[in-house]
Amino acid sequence: MDGGFNSFADYDAAVQMGKVPGVTRVAVIGTRTIASAIAATTASQGIVAPEDIWVGASSIYPWSFSDVPLEAISDNANDTAGGSGAQVLTISGISSAYAVTTATNVPLNGNVGPVALGSHAHINVGNIGVTVPVSPTQTNIGTITIREVGTGTVRAIIPPGQRSIQQCVYRVPDGFFLNIFNIEIELLRASGAATRGADFALYFRFANGSYGRPRQIQCTDRAPFTLKAETRIGIPARADFAASCVYSSANNITVGAAFEGHLYKI
Repeated sequence: MDGGFNSFADYDAAVQMGKVPGVTRVAVIGTRTIASAIAATTASQGIVAPEDIWVGASSIYPWSFSDVPLEAISDNANDTAGGSGAQVLTISGISSAYAVTTATNVPLNGNVGPVALGSHAHINVGNIGVTVPVSPTQTNIGTITIREVGTGTVRAIIPPGQRSIQQCVYRVPDGFFLNIFNIEIELLRASGAATRGADFALYFRFANGSYGRPRQIQCTDRAPFTLKAETRIGIPARADFAASCVYSSANNITVGAAFEGHLYKI
């Protein structure tokens, strides 16, 4: 029995190609520069001020549980419909009722003004697109910011040339179960001098409001962390998951975190 993906022997590849009904691949990646070293406190707490792995200015990702109108704007005039940069933006989010929300191929307007993306409580995925190619190697030239209308609270950022939002945070929609089978955490831009280190934690928030960072992870710029192949992390419906940096051995360390999993409809 092939599980519904015909002759494909590789289950992961079959999921990526949409050959397994009710299962989709989730891949999330984020980066962050830790501007100042995070000092340890007590043995029981272990941290002072964790920093979530995303490219926004605030150290803690601005989780929201209310539907609010969002908008997107670039800081480069070429990121516009028919331009030489990003032309459209597609996002997938979650509503306050934990249903999947989308805004597909929304034409960008460069740095002239923001474009409306509809109302969402959270953003899981955001990718730029090109509908009328100007060059064969076309991507976003500027920084594309997704923010709340009115307050200006930044909810996601696509840095120049990155094509996708850079944040290792995710919310599981209602009626689904996320099975994470791969996590990678590393220090980027190693100097080649003295080894630097950082500690990380996995953040969980559940539907009943309880939250915590129970899993601590260590790595250096010469020894990144990778989840063991046999390990699986299950995230239930209506739960939030994120990677946070909770200690760094030096200032201005750039860190990266990514995870990959299968989202099952239940």
